[in-house]
Amino acid sequence: MKILIIAATELEISGLRNLSNIDFLTTGIGSAHTIYKLSRKLQKSVYDIVINIGIAGAYSSEYKIGKVVQVKTEVFGDLGFEDHNSFIPISASKLGASQKNSYSNNSIYSLDKHIPFVKSLTVNRSSGQKNTINERIDIFNADIENMEGAGIFMVCNDIKIPFVEIRSISNIIEERNTKNWDIPLAIHNLHIETIKFINNLNKTINA
Repeated sequence: MKILIIAATELEISGLRNLSNIDFLTTGIGSAHTIYKLSRKLQKSVYDIVINIGIAGAYSSEYKIGKVVQVKTEVFGDLGFEDHNSFIPISASKLGASQKNSYSNNSIYSLDKHIPFVKSLTVNRSSGQKNTINERIDIFNADIENMEGAGIFMVCNDIKIPFVEIRSISNIIEERNTKNWDIPLAIHNLHIETIKFINNLNKTINA
C-alpha cells in the first residue's frame, strides 16, 4: 500500500519520518498552500491513501487537550461576506449558493473505535476573540477548528482518492492564551494513533 502523510508543519510530522515505505508532505499553514501542494503531489504520484495529520482547537471542553479525533466533515469557515455585524457563508449567499463549501469523508478507512468522529471548521484566521468564536459556533456548530482540512477533503474527493484526517486537540478555543495550550502532548498522542492506524492498515493488506 502506498501511503502519503501530509501535515502543515514539520513539527506535526517529524516524529513519524522513521516510518518506512511512506511518503511525507509538509504544505505550510493554511488551505491555500495545502490545496496547491497536495494537488501538485498527486499529479506526480499515485497513492492508495492520504493521511492528513495535525493539531486542532476544540470548541467544546468535551474534547480534552491531547484527545485524538477523526474528522468526518469539513467546511470552509471564513469563506463568505461580512454584512454589517454579521457573517454570511458563501453557500448561504445568492452569489455563491451553487458553490460547494462543505465536504464529507465517506472513505472505508477509520481509526480504532475509541477515536470519535467530529465535525471540523477550516479557517484562515484562527479563532481568538469572543465575537469570532461565538459567531462560528452559532453558524457552523463544529466540534473543532483547524487551518487546512477542508482543502484536503476538497482535493481528495475531487480526485477520488481515499483519505483520513487525524487531529489531536492542542487547545480549547477561547480568547487567545497560548499558556493554556499543550502542543507537545497533542503531537505525542497524534503520532501514537497515527502509527496504530498505519500498522492496522498494513495488517489488513497483508492478511
